[in-house]
Amino acid sequence: MKGFKYNRWLVLVIVIGLLAALAIGFQRHAVERANRQVDLAIDYEGLQELAQREGLPERVVLEKAKEARRLGGPAGGQCHRPCW
Repeated sequence: MKGFKYNRWLVLVIVIGLLAALAIGFQRHAVERANRQVDLAIDYEGLQELAQREGLPERVVLEKAKEARRLGGPAGGQCHRPCW
């Protein structure tokens, strides 16, 4: 069985692609690291569903969502349930 010979052009293209991907990855990491804020958008039907699921009036759910936004969200950013 003959030994497999690498095509130099193919290896060059792969290395260039890898370097480009690394450069883009580092740039994205810098942007994502600087931007840690998340906004929440919910339609009215989603608000109604959330209010019904939590057993609260829609007005209360909306007020609590506005308050959470004003305060910057839950402490430590950990929230696996509605944050109220």
